[in-house]
Amino acid sequence: MIADADHAVLYFLNGLALKSWSFDVLIQLLERNMLVKGGVIVTVYWFLWFHRDAESEVRERRKTLIASVIGTFAGLMITIILTIVLPMRLRPVHDPSLHLLVPNGVETILKGYGSFPSDTATLAGGLTMGIFLVSRRIGIFVLAFVL
Repeated sequence: MIADADHAVLYFLNGLALKSWSFDVLIQLLERNMLVKGGVIVTVYWFLWFHRDAESEVRERRKTLIASVIGTFAGLMITIILTIVLPMRLRPVHDPSLHLLVPNGVETILKGYGSFPSDTATLAGGLTMGIFLVSRRIGIFVLAFVL
């Protein structure tokens, strides 16, 4: 059931590949530009870290942010171990049975790495949870961005 939903979204987005130069450039930007990928989360962390409040609130907020970074790194370690232990699942871009069109300029890197569990999702999810624990409103915004 989840695979069907994944494939529906994948084929919908892939239907736009190689048809629109603008779409291909946008996908290339999202794939390559680290500022687009992590810049929003880092900017929000900086804002929450340096935002002026009562001293006790600042201290508590910073403890939560530090704990979420530590927890995220622990989650990444678990993700790496699971990637080694679990059976290989090809990334969609490398799965020949899907017959996907790769947008112009997008590199099909990481061929030897599986797609599950996702280290990127672990990183984004862990850091976003820290933001959510500090500020529910900002956390929901960042969660919508990372999804």
